[in-house]
Amino acid sequence: MITSMDFGGHNGRHHLDLDSIDTSHYQNHDIEQLKHEIKMHLLLKSYGRALPMTGRCCLCGERFEILCDDTTARAASVCPYQHGFPDVEVEINVPSGVLVFANDLRRLVELDSLDDDMSEHLAGQLRYTQAHAQAGHLHLFVGNSCPSVYQTKKTLRIGGKGGEAQGSICTDLWWVSAMDQAQFVKACAEHHTPQEALDAFDAFEVAVEPGRWAFSVRYGQNRDARNFVYSKARRVGPVVEQAVRSPFDNTQFLTSQAWAFFNHRSPITTWGDFLYKLHHSLHVGGNGCGWSGGYVCQQRRQAPAFTADQPLEISKEAHALLDFKPWVIKDWQLYPASALYPPTGGLVPMKINPYWAALVVMFYHHVQQRPYLFRAQTQHLRVQEAALLLRWRDQALAVITKQNMEQRVRQAMEEITNVLDGLGD
Repeated sequence: MITSMDFGGHNGRHHLDLDSIDTSHYQNHDIEQLKHEIKMHLLLKSYGRALPMTGRCCLCGERFEILCDDTTARAASVCPYQHGFPDVEVEINVPSGVLVFANDLRRLVELDSLDDDMSEHLAGQLRYTQAHAQAGHLHLFVGNSCPSVYQTKKTLRIGGKGGEAQGSICTDLWWVSAMDQAQFVKACAEHHTPQEALDAFDAFEVAVEPGRWAFSVRYGQNRDARNFVYSKARRVGPVVEQAVRSPFDNTQFLTSQAWAFFNHRSPITTWGDFLYKLHHSLHVGGNGCGWSGGYVCQQRRQAPAFTADQPLEISKEAHALLDFKPWVIKDWQLYPASALYPPTGGLVPMKINPYWAALVVMFYHHVQQRPYLFRAQTQHLRVQEAALLLRWRDQALAVITKQNMEQRVRQAMEEITNVLDGLGD
């Protein structure tokens, strides 16, 4: 009977007596699951049918194999953070001398790296925070804490207490965002006055000394501690010129951000793989086409490019894309998640890449030809769902029209088709 396990530092654990762990505490729920899996593993092993056991580390994000003998289990690898997750700093420019704080400003920046399963482990959260900082945007994971921002003469702190309170942040998204006022106003200028933008993002401003500001990132600490300080900020020098370059070549589908998003976890080998991932990203992963790092992300606020009563101007050329079918969808069941959650689902950014625009058009052409795919429980909800899905399609076509992308999207659809036609059934 296995009673102990050496985690090798994975999940912040080392050698544990499994029977002595209080599994009623939420932080130890994984131990109860592990004990059950070990029991099943040994049972199957006795019949010669045991499969490899694996876990995933909440620190480094890597999967590790679990090896068992008669009395102990151990991780086959060692976590690179076995001695603790480091505290680091990220820096952003504040040339205007005013910082804008809000819950979620992601739509206002474009990243130079992918949001690769960032919320599932600390290393991913840190990479995500660092990528946003390179775009001049502080984006810090704080959990469901709704922290306040405090200011002293020379420092800021997010969470805890100390100094003069400047405002608090409602963390519907479990992150805190901040950026320079000039960058914020410029990003919103096409659709909002500065005050309208602050109201739209439920944001507030904090005056600081202009320059380069460093924010501590304390992802390895016990964030459940009372009055925990999520970040301390200080001015570290003058503004530093910073160029953000995308690692993607968006002139070809296989080197584009869109393909990288679909293919980064498990390779796409069939049309079924492609459709499932497309469905998951557009609906489950965000229920709408948001814009972060050049690909789909969750977006809970109404896109500023469109309002409910704004007429959509769609060219005949853009509408013709719906009848452009050089591709064939295989006979594969595709179930769109409800467009009713969140209520503002189905958003299309004005800066959409032609490949994403092509994918949206292809996907919705497929869905619209198959009304039986709508799975809402009542006729009333099915009608609402269909109307929202059709409006998303029309928004995509309107963006294509406004950006004069009709021909480019047609070419993108042909290129995507050629790539997918090389896949299996």
